Amino acid sequence: MTGPPTVKAWSASIPYLETRFPYMEHKNTAQVLNDVAQYLCDNWPRKTSDKPGDPFILHRDNAAFITYALPGGLKGRIETTTLVGAVAFLLDDAVESQWTLAEKKQLFGRISGLVLGTTTPIPRNQYEAVIVDVFARFRATDKPGHPALGVKCCDEFIRWVNTATKQKNRVYISSQDSLEEYIECRYTDVGVWYRVFIQVVLELQLKSACFRWTYSLLCWGYDLSLPEHIQDDPDMRAVDIIGARHAMLVNDLFSYDVEVNAAKENSKSGVDNMVVNAIPVVMKEKSLKEEEAVKLISSHIHQLEDEFLEIEAKLNAKYSGDDQKTCGRYITALKHLFGGNLEWSRHCVRYHPAAE
Repeated sequence: MTGPPTVKAWSASIPYLETRFPYMEHKNTAQVLNDVAQYLCDNWPRKTSDKPGDPFILHRDNAAFITYALPGGLKGRIETTTLVGAVAFLLDDAVESQWTLAEKKQLFGRISGLVLGTTTPIPRNQYEAVIVDVFARFRATDKPGHPALGVKCCDEFIRWVNTATKQKNRVYISSQDSLEEYIECRYTDVGVWYRVFIQVVLELQLKSACFRWTYSLLCWGYDLSLPEHIQDDPDMRAVDIIGARHAMLVNDLFSYDVEVNAAKENSKSGVDNMVVNAIPVVMKEKSLKEEEAVKLISSHIHQLEDEFLEIEAKLNAKYSGDDQKTCGRYITALKHLFGGNLEWSRHCVRYHPAAE
């Protein structure tokens, strides 16, 4: 298990959460984060409420998710993966609180062509210009005779956006009677990540377009193509699903305080004050206090890690030669992804605004 940093709490109600997954940052983190933050300061529209210096700090904070999640990403690709991760967060925020319904419909109606390079951005529309620029970088890496990982990443991003725009009613999601039912619903809601990377359709559709896009981003960042027979292996699908559940529950734990505070502020304005999070679902299901629900979810996260590691051992014994090496690279990348998600969540300004 990776050792904890000095600070062992991020909330009065949530204890420090150990992880059995490794975590580390990419070796080029400092330069990549500065370059990505500067690019977005120069090209992404600013909010009128921004204070001097705020955009750079927040862009850098969002971008850091990828430098934690893909610590082994190729040097020539880590900046692009980091940039698109930050853009995903920005789109999430814009959809949630900045854009009008008309603005959302306009972008979502054009997103496929913008991402695939078949639609020209509207003049002086900075959102569209950034999307076109970023995804052109993915497609540019695809070569004849090789797996089209760049186009795959573009396709999965489009799938994620299309799924997010059809997300289930938030009241329906938060009213589920059990953690398992909540997870099933949340798979298709997480992400308008990422809300992690994070928030987010492997087997259960494969249930989350967000996580499916994340996995395609991982493969592109590592230039890692899984043979079809490995992709179709039930054990491989199982680790993908377990990992997605892990990331979602980690997200819910770390974002809980921010979500509760946002709901309180929203209620004052007479707008949606619904908290879509596993903690209140477990409190209701098990008749637990908040602290007890947090402990139960933390225990469930550790159980998922144990299941993941057990299946990893099965996969390692099942394959040999090049298949074993490829499978091993992918599983290692997944462990870094989920361990990195947890470690980034532990420190990020997004979930800990007081640390800004």
